[in-house]
Amino acid sequence: INAEYMGEGFSQIMEEKVKQSREVMNSKKGFLGVDQLSFLETDRGFSPTEDEAKYTWEPIASAVCAIYNPTGQQFVGTIEAVNEPLQLGLLVKQTNFYAEAGGQVADMGLLELPSGLNFTVTDVQCYAGFVIHIGTLPIGGRLSEGDRVAMQVDWERRLLIAANHTSTHVLNFALRDVLVRGQSDVIMEVDQKGSLVDERMLRFDFSWPTRLTDTQIAQTEQICRKVIESQLPVSVAETDKTAADEICSLRSVFGEKYPSRVRVVSVGKPVEELLADPKNPDWWQFSVEFCGGTHLSNTKDAQDCVIVQQTGLGGNTQRILMYTRDAARGVKALADQMEAQLDGFLGQALNPSLQFKQLKVFSKTVMDSLIPVTRKSAILERINQAITKANEDQKNWTKEVKELGAKAGEALVEEAKKSGATFIVRVLNKYIPALSGTERDAVYEAFSVLTAQLPALPVMLFLVNMEKEGSALAFASVPAAAQTAQLTAPLWVKAVAPKGGGKPNLAQGGVEAAKLEECVKLAEAYATH
Repeated sequence: INAEYMGEGFSQIMEEKVKQSREVMNSKKGFLGVDQLSFLETDRGFSPTEDEAKYTWEPIASAVCAIYNPTGQQFVGTIEAVNEPLQLGLLVKQTNFYAEAGGQVADMGLLELPSGLNFTVTDVQCYAGFVIHIGTLPIGGRLSEGDRVAMQVDWERRLLIAANHTSTHVLNFALRDVLVRGQSDVIMEVDQKGSLVDERMLRFDFSWPTRLTDTQIAQTEQICRKVIESQLPVSVAETDKTAADEICSLRSVFGEKYPSRVRVVSVGKPVEELLADPKNPDWWQFSVEFCGGTHLSNTKDAQDCVIVQQTGLGGNTQRILMYTRDAARGVKALADQMEAQLDGFLGQALNPSLQFKQLKVFSKTVMDSLIPVTRKSAILERINQAITKANEDQKNWTKEVKELGAKAGEALVEEAKKSGATFIVRVLNKYIPALSGTERDAVYEAFSVLTAQLPALPVMLFLVNMEKEGSALAFASVPAAAQTAQLTAPLWVKAVAPKGGGKPNLAQGGVEAAKLEECVKLAEAYATH
């Protein structure tokens, strides 16, 4: 594999070219129409593209047979990108690029031109045997029929796709093993209904009436990982369909029509051995399928796998999304982070109201994430248990808040008596750390105790809102015996919170938590004067 075409710069170029190419080719399926195909086959007499090299992992050289310009909807003998890059479709004599087929996305890569510039291939489609390389000719690039080009597939991307495609076969095998084989009461079969394989993930649709349980998913993953860890060779061979059909463990796509010559992919056992003894019951231990895609040579290169999503599609069809290699390790690491975050939430000494709200938000975050299905279920179970407990605790919290407020009031009475203070300005959270900042009953209970025992003492209490960052409230209590023309509850509050208001004996207003210390000083200064 050529490392030159695996770097970060290459990936960035590819992403940019993909975007440019797809803006022009709104419908890649219809890139060439009947007229264009007739021109290639009849007018020019071209034979279908030689594409056997698509199963190799080496660069090749080839000759440009035809150049299609979709802007003018015509074939041209020579074309040059003068002022801007051009989106083109190239037909070459032979190719090592895989054209989109069988649920597997097309290869991407570069065609090195005689000038040294690169034509960037962002899509490959096959029309009646003609493999068209769709991509971008850069500014200054020139192409003519007959030009020799060096064809460099993005091998790193191909490896990711191959890992996902081989793992699709392994997943198909594992699902049958878990859901059907060994289950004496099961009379149905797990049939493939469709698939999508690209460099990011594999998606597999199969016939089954119900969602898989977490246990079934765990068992399926376990089988897939065992196949990977066993480092099984992947055998591929072309043979007569009649002979291949005799292999007892053979899987094929339900309803698919296959040619007389088929390509058989076996994970763990040479195809030749399968054909030599097709009814051997030992073959049920291996994945055997018809397939025309690109695959790994050994399952060890899949490295890891994990199911991150299952969806019911209706009509007794289920869909599974699976990651392999770095993607699998990445979602496992994300699950680890979420578990640690949950541990942090549950370890905090928060009041039930605040914890309840935090857990509800976190629950949605977990639900929306793509992490291993079994890990997600376990995390959500812990969250739901914690939410239930927080909800129960919350019912007792209201009563506890009043008791804590009364205790804080008693403490403030003692402070005032000892110091002989003529007013009190305090932050209530310092007396009741468990407050979230929304429990006004705590403030009112504290005021009630203070007014009962010190009926002429003005009191201002600040309450920092722990749920709304940067927010705090100022509460002022000025009993009738302490009120003057200059000191009422609304006047005192407005000294620190201009938009505050209330009754002469009780008022409140919002302040910025960041300016809390300044507000305390302002309140003290106002009460002093």
